[in-house]
Amino acid sequence: MGTPAVGLVTEQFRGLAAAAARGLRVENQPLIVLPSGYDEWSEADIRADIASRLDHIVGALVA
Repeated sequence: MGTPAVGLVTEQFRGLAAAAARGLRVENQPLIVLPSGYDEWSEADIRADIASRLDHIVGALVA
């Protein structure tokens, strides 16, 4: 078993992330998809959103 990891990508990169995972033979890599335009959000909004997803992120790391 390797180091626990979870991918965080925006919607527009979901397909690329899935293809990269297949290419690296880690199809079961946890992936959390964030909304498009996430890079335009304020830091405060991103922090709040990540805080609301924290249980999901931790769950993906320990699964």
